[in-house]
Amino acid sequence: LGTAIFALLYAVFGQALSMLADYWLRWWAEERFGDQGNAMYMWVFAILVGSTILVGYHKARVWLNFALDSSSSLHSRSLWAVLHSPMQFFVANPTGRILNRFSRDQNLVDELCPATFFDFIQTTLFCLAAIAALLCISLPWLLFLIPILYYLFVLLRSKYIKSSREIKRLEAVSR
Repeated sequence: LGTAIFALLYAVFGQALSMLADYWLRWWAEERFGDQGNAMYMWVFAILVGSTILVGYHKARVWLNFALDSSSSLHSRSLWAVLHSPMQFFVANPTGRILNRFSRDQNLVDELCPATFFDFIQTTLFCLAAIAALLCISLPWLLFLIPILYYLFVLLRSKYIKSSREIKRLEAVSR
């Protein structure tokens, strides 16, 4: 749990640093701190962009280490549960089916879930930052639309999950 919180905080820090670089570029274009030709603007922007790149790299490494640890833990617990199953389970299910199911599920956890969840966190943070900037700066009336949009999102998500489960069930039955 501590690694997950650290990875999430690292993602928030990376997003904040990226937004700071964008704002610095805007301030530079507006000549907020003096002459645009001043080398200070370029150096500060270069440092911010370099820091954003380094934080992004480390954020990905922290996340992938977290995903690897989680996957290993899940594999160990799943294997323990299969090995300690009652004999009736092995009589009712052929070994090939157990092995195929176990390896397919572990493959999904190892390959698909970390990338999908990493992208989800990135996109969520980007959207939250954009919404916060819109609400605070230019469109405070958008605050009233957020609960409606959230409700629609939850509704569409539940419909998607139901159909996705049904498609997976049909796929499993057709094998």
